[in-house]
Amino acid sequence: MQALKHQKGQMLSTEIVLAMVLFMASLTAFLFTWNSISSTYSQELQQRQLQVTLTSISDQMVLSPGDPQDWEFSALQNSNSFGLAQSRGILSPQKLLALQSLNASYYDQVREGMGAGRFDLYMEAVDVASGTVLYRFGKMVDRSEIYQASASIDRLALMNNSMVRLRVQLWEMQR
Repeated sequence: MQALKHQKGQMLSTEIVLAMVLFMASLTAFLFTWNSISSTYSQELQQRQLQVTLTSISDQMVLSPGDPQDWEFSALQNSNSFGLAQSRGILSPQKLLALQSLNASYYDQVREGMGAGRFDLYMEAVDVASGTVLYRFGKMVDRSEIYQASASIDRLALMNNSMVRLRVQLWEMQR
């Protein structure tokens, strides 16, 4: 019994080194995994926001006349919404022409009025039968640039008794 009292507990230095190595490896694996999951979640959230915004804008363009309904004849500051429909699914050539004329000077204001937020926007109306681009609005996507997120949606509508494809594209630049 007395022999046990005088013995001191000792740990080999190799055991300490091994424990530290295992701890550091576990911590490193955890941090890499956390970073990967966090990055994936952030990208998915951004893509979801992009899709919701894209759907909202395309619905507004094809289904709504805007607010006020005759916004193409009123001052830009009086317009709250820039719908392109004469009635649901039927586009107004006057509204498309008015929107196209706002592109050069008022792109950012109109984009914000459409609800695009931080995303850049490009829209075009194409005659389905001929493939001719009838109207354009926004900034065209530069394929040489790197984008954080991008998406597009095509909507079919009528205009002057012809089928028209309205393509709406949204994107966000890499920062």
